Parts: sequence; C-alpha cells; structure tokens
Amino acid sequence: MKTDHVQGDPLVKFLPFDKQHLAPLRDVTPEAIKEAAHAAVAWPYRHREPIQLTTAMNFIVCRLGLSGGMAEFQHRHAAALREFMNAHGLNKRADLIRTEPRMKFVALQPRQVGDALFLSGRPLPERIFTAYDVDWFELNNRYFHHNGWNGHPGRDSSDTLPFDVVVREIAAAAKANPAAGADVLDAAVAACQMSVVAGANNMLGDQLCVYPGKDRDTFAFVPQLYQQPGLAPADFHRHQEKIREVVRFFRLWMRQSEKGWVRVLPYNEALIFLQGVDGAYDFLVPGFRDTAFSGDSFPRATDGAGEPRAEEDFHFQRWLYFLYDGWLEQEEHRAELTYYAAGGVPREHPGSAEILRRHLIGSGAYKPRPEAAS
Repeated sequence: MKTDHVQGDPLVKFLPFDKQHLAPLRDVTPEAIKEAAHAAVAWPYRHREPIQLTTAMNFIVCRLGLSGGMAEFQHRHAAALREFMNAHGLNKRADLIRTEPRMKFVALQPRQVGDALFLSGRPLPERIFTAYDVDWFELNNRYFHHNGWNGHPGRDSSDTLPFDVVVREIAAAAKANPAAGADVLDAAVAACQMSVVAGANNMLGDQLCVYPGKDRDTFAFVPQLYQQPGLAPADFHRHQEKIREVVRFFRLWMRQSEKGWVRVLPYNEALIFLQGVDGAYDFLVPGFRDTAFSGDSFPRATDGAGEPRAEEDFHFQRWLYFLYDGWLEQEEHRAELTYYAAGGVPREHPGSAEILRRHLIGSGAYKPRPEAAS
C-alpha cells in the first residue's frame, strides 16, 4: 500500500501498536482488517522490529473489542457484525466527522470525538452534530454582502449577540412566515461565526451532543478561552457569557437542522458506529489517531538560545502518539489554562505542542530527555 494514498485518504484512521507499528484501518470488514495488517508489517508503518502478519491482524481484531483473533473473527464475529450493520442500515462507509474544508464553523477530528466518547466518563450521547454534510460556504455566502445583524446595537466587536434578542427577533419574523424566522436565525449564526467557533467547536463540553432523556436545551459549556494577564476576571467572565449566549442560539440552529447530525450506535465497549443519512456510516475505536506518525507532525520548539531542540521534540512527539492514552483535547485545554494562569502572555506563547509538553512534564505524565527537562 502506498504511503501517499493512505495519508491522503480521509476514510483512513490509524491504530498504533504497542511497539510503534501502525495499522491504517478504513473499515471493519475482514478485507479491511487484512489490508491494514499488511500495511502494518511493511515500511513505512513497521517500526524497527519485524511483526508477523497474523500478529497484526489479531491485534486489530482485539482493538475492535473482539476476542479470538482473526480466525475467530472470520468464523464468528464477522457474521454478527454484518447482522448488526444490516439491522441499522449501515451499508456505505463514509467520513462522518471530518467536514469539507470551506469556512467551517464546526470542524472536528476523529480522535476528538473518539476520546470524548471513550474517555470523558460521560454517558454516550444519542446524537452528535459533526456537521459532516453542512454547506458552511453557502451559509456564509448568503449573508456575505448583507446581514441585518451586522449593524444591530446588540452585536459587539467580538461578534456576539444576546440570546434573548435573537429569540425575540426570530419570534417576530416567524409570526408572518415561519421561514422568515429561520432566516433570522441563519443570519444571526452567520454574523457570529468567530464566536461560534470559539464556543462550540470542541468536544470538551456537550454543546454538540444530544443525550437520551435529557433536556435538549441544557448543555455543558466549555469554551476554549483563556484569561490573559491584565484582563480583569469580571471582564473575562462577561466575555465568556457572551460567547455562551451565541452557543445557545447556535444550538437552536443545530436542533432545527436536518443536516450535520450522526446517530451514535455502540456495538461493544470498544467499537462505536456513527450513522449518517442514506446508509452512510463511520466507526470509532479507542486510541485512533487521525494521521500517520511523522517526526514533522508538530512545530519544533526551541531552547533559550533559539537552537532547535529536535531530539527532544521527536522524543515527545513519539511518546504522545504511541504511549499517551488520555483525553488529548482536554489535556491541551488544561495546558493552555496552566500557561495563562502562570502569567503567560500571547506574544510569548511558544506554540501548543510546547505548552502541552511543559504541562505534561509538570503533571508527571511525561518524562523528558534529561538534557531537555524544563
């Protein structure tokens, strides 16, 4: 299997092995498992130590939460898996997480979703808004030249609007025509794009999730906003609340949308299917990586003299990819909180990878090379 084909295929997700081999897995069929195993035993996915094809296949089957290895999978599990998929109409493999690239308001990655489902400790949601088939460009383009909210007195410089004002305008417009009310909401979302991205575009909270039996207007809000030195706490919290107001009416918009939602269908404790429309499906297992490992995957940090700390960078990147098994998005968020709480400022920010490295050293999770400890 050619590296450039696998790297560029949006359907492929990567399973790291214990000894730093990689399996590029595109489906849960016997053929896909064999294909991934063949790739895992060959360059460039094979690490220094050789690995047997049977071992690779058995490892993948185990990661799907199925016992007995490849022989048992073909003998027993494959039929049960097909039956489950047929019962739910899962017949067309698709990428239901990574959205088309233009002007995205919500842009998730498989690992973000998988970590939140498997590692957050929250119940499994019934549905997730991944926006996989939402045309964000169309929404932006519709209001690019004229948007009635742009000059509204309730809209401030951070592209926020008060929730109550938006709801009141929707209700007024909908009295004459329900479609007009929907247009008002569309325009409000378009006018607040940057605030939607800041407040809703993560899996830290559950603003993109619907849970069975839970009030659909209630959600946990965790924006990726950080209080910088010099900004009064009251001003920071006021800004957070404004972003929350935007996310509240964005959630109204999501709930009224027929597009963008996937249904969460657990098969076992280690394999979850995502169901889209017209038979489309995706799948997740714990530990998926979005891309193949590369020493150039992260920006290089520098030491105090400005010289590249290449060996330590590579050591950390490799550890993070193959050995770190926590909820990465949450740890990255905590790293940023730690940086700003310690007095860090944006102009001196050394990059997200270095902030995360320092944070994981501080927590004791990561042991740096002795000469690179900080």
